[in-house]
Amino acid sequence: NLPSPCSECKRARAASAVAASTWGTVPNSLQPVNRLFRKTLPHDVPSWIRPDEAIYFITICCDPRGHNHLCCRKVADSLFDAVEFRNRRGEWWAYLILLMPDHLHALLSFPANRSMQSVVSQWKHYTAAQYAIRWQRDFFDHRLRQEESFQEKADYILQNPMRRGLAAQSEDWPYV
Repeated sequence: NLPSPCSECKRARAASAVAASTWGTVPNSLQPVNRLFRKTLPHDVPSWIRPDEAIYFITICCDPRGHNHLCCRKVADSLFDAVEFRNRRGEWWAYLILLMPDHLHALLSFPANRSMQSVVSQWKHYTAAQYAIRWQRDFFDHRLRQEESFQEKADYILQNPMRRGLAAQSEDWPYV
């Protein structure tokens, strides 16, 4: 049983539903496939990469998509606290975390002695148990290459609320 949403969550869900209705319909070719047959994503780091020097662009989605799970002040503050706790413990280094209603984006690095898969999975398990967040089974990661600019990725992440019509300017979005 999930806790009933606070009034802030209800307002954010209503705004999210309005924004979702303006996105248009998704063609059948892009509709989600049956979850029983969903492919598991590999998160292995190539052997020539020093894990503690790599920065990853990570996206973690809630289940189901299309509802506001994360953009409620109480939930957001708890998630940011959990991120900072892991920073202090050296389990990862979070350079940027941005919450959207049904997913989050992050720029993270991981220590050489911990796998990205286990660190992210443990964080998801903890936050699911503590804050009743339903996460999708896996997550998306992309290692920033030398030719990719950290600032370009950060700007892309910060402009996500504007692209979704949730903020007029990136500075207006409170969930960063």
